[in-house]
Amino acid sequence: MKKAFTMSEVLIAMTVIGIVAALVIPSTFKGTQSKANSVVFKATFAQIQQGMTAAANVKKRDFVKIGENSGTGNTGLTKSVDQLSKYLQQNFNTTKITRSVPKDALEDADDRYAVYSLKSGAQLIFPKASIITMRDHGCSNSHPCDAYLDINGKRGPNLFVLCTPNDDTSDVITDPCTVSENFSNDIFPVVFKNNHIYPGSNAANYVLSK
Repeated sequence: MKKAFTMSEVLIAMTVIGIVAALVIPSTFKGTQSKANSVVFKATFAQIQQGMTAAANVKKRDFVKIGENSGTGNTGLTKSVDQLSKYLQQNFNTTKITRSVPKDALEDADDRYAVYSLKSGAQLIFPKASIITMRDHGCSNSHPCDAYLDINGKRGPNLFVLCTPNDDTSDVITDPCTVSENFSNDIFPVVFKNNHIYPGSNAANYVLSK
């Protein structure tokens, strides 16, 4: 007499497999996504630093001087953005874009003064306050320029990578911080000073150092 599984046994087995898959697959996906996000952030960060160093040493084009002699007021602001756009296009082959993403973690649209798409698909975003600093002082040690690196552009989730537990994006980089191994958020604050880019939050510093 041949033995076979009953329909009930098959359904029970499928149910168990489904439950296990529902528990394991999201965690596995998040772990894979966090590794991918970390790799893209590190690679893009390194690309920007290498490009700035090359621009300063080879082309004699210092980032800190981008807003130099751009004038005052809105006219000076526009000229600073033009100079920034030229610098980034020449050194990183960027494209200036208009960013309009709903439910975005960044400030209101009016504050997104200059957004650039890199070849990797990441976006580099300069708030208006940074362009003003660039215009008035240059991005120096005493007058740093804040920016955001969104590693996957408009795809989302468009949220800051935070310390664990969600401890904020403090700019006091010496504070201790860990980031979840399953993080899926995609925005890292960065800071420009002279010809260097630095992590702009504890979370960004942690991911960069791992």
